[in-house]
Amino acid sequence: MKRYSHNKDFFKTWSNDMSYILGFWFADGCIFKDRNSFRWSISQKEDDKYILENISSILGYNGRIYT
Repeated sequence: MKRYSHNKDFFKTWSNDMSYILGFWFADGCIFKDRNSFRWSISQKEDDKYILENISSILGYNGRIYT
C-alpha cells in the first residue's frame, strides 16, 4: 500500500493558510471512515484543480490529486 506524507503539525498553529483551508474544507469537503482510520477529501470541478494543488502544496502533501 502506497503511503503519502503531509505536514502533520499544520493544524496545530493558527495561521491565515489554516483558516483558508479549513473554510474551503468545510464548504466543499468531507470526512469519512475507511477501515480503521478517518480520511478527508475536498472535491472541485476539474477546471479548479489549481486550488487543490495550492492546498496540497501548503499542507506539504505529496500524494496524487484525482480528477
